[in-house]
Amino acid sequence: MAITHDLIAKTGEYTNANGETKARWTKVGVAMSNKQGGTSLLIESIPVNFDGWVTMREPQPKQGGAEDKTDLPF
Repeated sequence: MAITHDLIAKTGEYTNANGETKARWTKVGVAMSNKQGGTSLLIESIPVNFDGWVTMREPQPKQGGAEDKTDLPF
């Protein structure tokens, strides 16, 4: 199965140096195309501050090995 999307969840907020409130995002799994033409989801973790919503986005290049992503472009 080929990975088609990353699954990310909002896990909090923070204030940047300019005083703006930003969302903190964490990768929680991946979506993969399966042999039957559908999509399978692999949930690897459930964050503590999880509101139940998961967003699918195209995989991004690795950034220094960190799983925690902030300011993702949606």
